Amino acid sequence: MVAKLFIFSVVILCILNKIKISSTLDCYQCGVNSGYNEYPYIITLDNIPEFKNCTVVSTDEPCTIQFRFQGAYQINATTIVISDETEHYYNSSLIRTTVSYSGGMGQDSIDHELEYFCYEDKCNDPKKLKLLLQSATVEPFTKDQIKWLIVPTSPPSIPIPCMHHNNWTSLDSDCIDEDVEVCQSCNTDIVGSITTQVCAVCSYGPLFANSYYDVSQQFLYGNRDRVRQLHVQCTVPNCNTIASIEGIKKLYKNEIDVKIFLNETTSRAIIKCKSISVIAILFWTLLVRFKME
Repeated sequence: MVAKLFIFSVVILCILNKIKISSTLDCYQCGVNSGYNEYPYIITLDNIPEFKNCTVVSTDEPCTIQFRFQGAYQINATTIVISDETEHYYNSSLIRTTVSYSGGMGQDSIDHELEYFCYEDKCNDPKKLKLLLQSATVEPFTKDQIKWLIVPTSPPSIPIPCMHHNNWTSLDSDCIDEDVEVCQSCNTDIVGSITTQVCAVCSYGPLFANSYYDVSQQFLYGNRDRVRQLHVQCTVPNCNTIASIEGIKKLYKNEIDVKIFLNETTSRAIIKCKSISVIAILFWTLLVRFKME
């Protein structure tokens, strides 16, 4: 009876190994600045830094590993984040790649992000840095490739003509179209997985704000769903039309090969449970022999 209870407990432990019961997580925090490590060069598979002196923090947020490739005119710097993450809006572990550009008003910024969020204790082990980078294809672009699509060469006339469309199904969505007589920028949000939801509207403030472009692809563990999202705020006339959006989307060439990442991390979990199960079987065998003697 004792042996059966022990084996049953081991099986339950293997199951709970993938389920978080408590309200907090233990996450690794590695490097300086609370896990935010900046490098004035591009990190590749050949020069990934080692993090040996990591601490463990208890948090209400998911654990994360992130690569952030940044630059003003083109990518020339990298930030590696190994910590917990507060700006995360999903209840499922995921891998995400994001490309963003902010331009206008004399300032330009290009960012490529590769992020991993997870909900298991110490799931952001720095040993996964190389695996995460191997799982993604990141193709940077320069600001000249995107700027002409969304940033005007001179202050535009008000109102700016924009595309207007809304098929969002969420009742609590903030897809609100402003008065077309005072449009000062065009905005488009596209969320697509099985179906595509589009919100294309105009905005009247702030005047001549920086144009912004953000497109991401993320793979959610929970439902094995791949979701693509795009956000554009621009001040070129009709810059949020389907033709303009397609031109922007063509610049996004980042990809995630989740099989590389998932196969490796899943196999480790299976091996861990198998090891525990083997120990349980050996214990049960010894206990039976002991009783027979």
